[in-house]
Amino acid sequence: MNRDGEFRSNPFKRATKSQAKLRMALMGPSGSGKTFTALSVAGALGKIAVIDTEHGSASKYGDQFTFDVLELTDYHPQQYIDAIQAAGESDYDVLVIDSLSHAWNGTGGVLEIVDKAAKRSDSKNTFAAWRDATPLHNQLVEALLAAPLHLIVTMRSKTEYVLERDERGKMTPRKVGLAPVQREGMEYEFDVVAEMDMQNTLMITKTRIPKLTGKVIHYPGAALGETLKAWLTDGAPLHWAKNGGGQRFNARMKTLRDAGATHLTPEYILTFLEEDRPLEKLSDTSLSEPEALARLDFLAENEFQSEF
Repeated sequence: MNRDGEFRSNPFKRATKSQAKLRMALMGPSGSGKTFTALSVAGALGKIAVIDTEHGSASKYGDQFTFDVLELTDYHPQQYIDAIQAAGESDYDVLVIDSLSHAWNGTGGVLEIVDKAAKRSDSKNTFAAWRDATPLHNQLVEALLAAPLHLIVTMRSKTEYVLERDERGKMTPRKVGLAPVQREGMEYEFDVVAEMDMQNTLMITKTRIPKLTGKVIHYPGAALGETLKAWLTDGAPLHWAKNGGGQRFNARMKTLRDAGATHLTPEYILTFLEEDRPLEKLSDTSLSEPEALARLDFLAENEFQSEF
């Protein structure tokens, strides 16, 4: 019943599991095997694109894995966002970002943006400088979550050495990873989070996949990717507009608009994509992706013909 005392239909519906896109974070110190593990998992999920911020380190595995790579040297969040969108608009199935830490503390990253903004201000106040950096960071997080393909990111861990007794009773140092080098809480944005140590052991610290809860995996590889794939594909299929097609459709629309079809606004498309009904969102269409793209081309061409 609403505030006027009128009964209304139940707004809730039965929950169903849908096929999903992977959102995975691998954290660990340098040398713990994050890049190799990310590529191993990605190999089970399809065609791979890699954003490499580690000075070409991913390409050292080019003889073991097949992937396309984009090497960044400027780590401004917008550089990441543009690269993520480019991968989403192409025919890749999975994107590896190695690593996401540089968007935080690398050249052009968030911390540098804050530092430069503070230096420009009269007060030199870093608190006020976050007004410039926080929106950029939030846009990057949104790009990560909205990417229409599987996503695996690595993050460096802050490290320290601890002393432990070995099997002979001698005290020896061991390198351990601590919090990831990123904004606090970034790991909570992912569905699967794992920590890796210097023995190439992977420890699942967060997961929505029952089979992986609490797992400790020595030398993780393709088998982990297959476990993830089985869970991701178990459920109702995703609509093409939520499975990479939405970004491809938007890219085609932008190309047509740049060519002069300025009337092809999102509102116009949702109104006329289907001849017999307007749509609330692209994923409501019953057209297949090829049919929707053909209809988009028709709407652009038909408008031109009506103008001349």
